[in-house]
Amino acid sequence: MKTLILKKHNELIILALGMLCCSILLLLRVKLTKSIFLIFLVWNLFLAIIPYGITFIMQWQQVLQKRYSKWILGIIWLLFLPNAPYIVSDLQHIMHHQGVVRIYDTVTISAFAILSLLFMSFSVKDMIRILKLKRPTIFLLTLFLLCGFGIYLGRYLRWNSWDIIQNPTVLMEDIYMRLRYPIYYKHTWLITVLYAGISLLFYKLTFFRSKLLRFKHVQDI
Repeated sequence: MKTLILKKHNELIILALGMLCCSILLLLRVKLTKSIFLIFLVWNLFLAIIPYGITFIMQWQQVLQKRYSKWILGIIWLLFLPNAPYIVSDLQHIMHHQGVVRIYDTVTISAFAILSLLFMSFSVKDMIRILKLKRPTIFLLTLFLLCGFGIYLGRYLRWNSWDIIQNPTVLMEDIYMRLRYPIYYKHTWLITVLYAGISLLFYKLTFFRSKLLRFKHVQDI
């Protein structure tokens, strides 16, 4: 565990600073407006952190010694991953206020969204390492399309990750109808592709600099 923490030292510092920044923005918002309107962002961020926590645990070799544990954690990870890019959709709440408050809310929600997307990106990168995927393109496209669809289910149909256990029948009916009649539910797929694109773009931008540095190193050699 200590080795893993040291390996992720810079990554953890970035995430910790991001959480500190978001906390300050939210606390100032509560103090200045005397309102806890955006406090839901704390819960949404907590849900966004869960996939990162899962891949962190999965990299702890003692857990991976049992194969069934790896599969169980992987499924839970997939179910919770859409919660990370989901915070981007919380930007719709800026319409509730005007003037300076709207600007401040835009900055605050954007900060939480960027932080949640960072948790997502680091978690996805870890999962690629765990699965030892050398060419993860198809994996990434499929994964982010599923995330986009998950965001649609959560934002517009108001389903939660745990409804797969609490209310699976109705959830599966909603999914089935959209798969069977894609033209009728074209709004579903527009939203899915939109959020999948945002997630994939952010993921690529997150690691673009590191890829550039590796390429430059190879060129120098």
